[in-house]
Amino acid sequence: MFHRIQVVSGSQGTGGRTKRRLPLLAFITLLLAMAVLFAGCQKPRTPAEELIAAMKKSSDFDTFEIAGSSSLNMEFQSGDPQDQTINQLLSNITLDLLQKCDKKTLRYQLDLKLLYKGENCGTLTLYADLEKIILQTPFLGPKQFFFSWEDSPALTTQYLNGIQIHIADYLPLIFDEGLATFKQIQEAAYPAYAKFLAERVTVSPEKTRITLTEKGEEKTYTCKEYILRYKYDETLQKDYSEFFVAILENETVRGLLKERIASFVEIAKNNGDLATWEWSEEEIMAFSGELDANLDQLVETLVEQYMSLSTSSSAGQIEMDQRISVDNSGLIRASVANQTIQLKEENAGLNAMVSTSMEMQWLNFGEELTFIELDPAKAFDAGKASEEEWAAIIEEVKINFLGQLLINPLFHEIMNLANMGN
Repeated sequence: MFHRIQVVSGSQGTGGRTKRRLPLLAFITLLLAMAVLFAGCQKPRTPAEELIAAMKKSSDFDTFEIAGSSSLNMEFQSGDPQDQTINQLLSNITLDLLQKCDKKTLRYQLDLKLLYKGENCGTLTLYADLEKIILQTPFLGPKQFFFSWEDSPALTTQYLNGIQIHIADYLPLIFDEGLATFKQIQEAAYPAYAKFLAERVTVSPEKTRITLTEKGEEKTYTCKEYILRYKYDETLQKDYSEFFVAILENETVRGLLKERIASFVEIAKNNGDLATWEWSEEEIMAFSGELDANLDQLVETLVEQYMSLSTSSSAGQIEMDQRISVDNSGLIRASVANQTIQLKEENAGLNAMVSTSMEMQWLNFGEELTFIELDPAKAFDAGKASEEEWAAIIEEVKINFLGQLLINPLFHEIMNLANMGN
């Protein structure tokens, strides 16, 4: 080896180039060594931190949909035929839901569908934006019931003993552009939530494959599965308490509350609401000035309440297992939560196990969403309707509601169960 070095260094033609290259080679070697060294010193990201990162990334999209399905099962430890019939009835009921959210236009829609043995037993659509809220369900008839926020002052004055509230004026305080306020609160809550999850999250060694229907096409995602297990015992109650306390004590959250209270008072002064309220501007601002002390008192109350709950006899009888699937890009794609509750009352002769299941899927991140549109021909304006119009619509709803019940398979089963009890 030494002989080779001597031969190379003895060549004057290459010696100069070698000397010039040595600093560059040394620098590259140093960079590689530092990269290896720092990579070894970095703290590995925990499963809880990975899950929090997925929550952040998923919530950053302006538009998304969440589809879900919920079911319930109750097993009675008795031979009573009526108990078994109740169990069979409940285990065949499913509630499907679809949420749509558009943070740019600040629109939200919730579609619910009640199924019994796969049959549609009722639907409901709720839509809201900064101008109005719409409710539509077959149980109320073919009409859309809607309410414009601008009509709130007259109605609140009529039904709240002269108190006037311009709801539309205050909505931007909470639902501001891009839901910036919610994002700030989320960012403040993430560290506390990561601490809460730290000992409760594990990662499945096996990858999962989630198939979703997006824009009419099936797409399959390979996902990492995070497993969360909760047992409602004293430890969970204590951690819940610490989680909420951390949020209420957070300086960002408290600062936001103080800002919003000041803006709230200014709006109420300008639109005339404040003059109709029992509290004066000075009283409200005094409350805001003592907000830290008031929140500290609320924290103490919460801690006492959680401690009393943790010592109750039902603690430890509730358990939950949740699986959250995150794809390779770091987006949440699915969640399955199963909860069991043991109900046992010896005096009442009750011994049952209640199981609930909720499956969720996250869809159409960043896609343009379709929302329900207000149809003037089928709409009933609840904010401007006269007493005569209200009387007429109530009669229509009564007739329609009864007609829906008569053809509803779930209602038939409930009536059969009632007859069995009699």
